[in-house]
Amino acid sequence: MDKRNKKQQIEMIGDERVQNYYIRIEVPEGEVKNILDELAQAQNKIYECYNRLEDLGVSL
Repeated sequence: MDKRNKKQQIEMIGDERVQNYYIRIEVPEGEVKNILDELAQAQNKIYECYNRLEDLGVSL
């Protein structure tokens, strides 16, 4: 077995092992929803800005 094949096998074994792990975290109640809401607002603002630029004739 050459080094390349050995490396590929090690990577495959590593991938199998990673699939067996899980993580559990605790966050303050409502914090994830607050973050997702802020991201949605930011995304909407970005779309508004792109639309304004398009209205001005700016090509992106």
